[in-house]
Amino acid sequence: MIAPNHIATAGHCIYIKDENSNTAEWCDYIVVTPANRSAYPSQPYGMALSQTVEVGSYWYDSFDSTDDWGVV
Repeated sequence: MIAPNHIATAGHCIYIKDENSNTAEWCDYIVVTPANRSAYPSQPYGMALSQTVEVGSYWYDSFDSTDDWGVV
């Protein structure tokens, strides 16, 4: 978390590149589950669905890995 309602992630988790066609598409949605453990799934702090997302402009334009960031 970088703010009460914002989470930092990688741009490629939000705007997903298809290596075969060199195109990309936005993820449909993101579910945020703080402190979830995949071995023992739980939701100790609840969950939230993303409302908006943003990625680095160079990642969006040309998949430049130096700008591979995202905010949910």
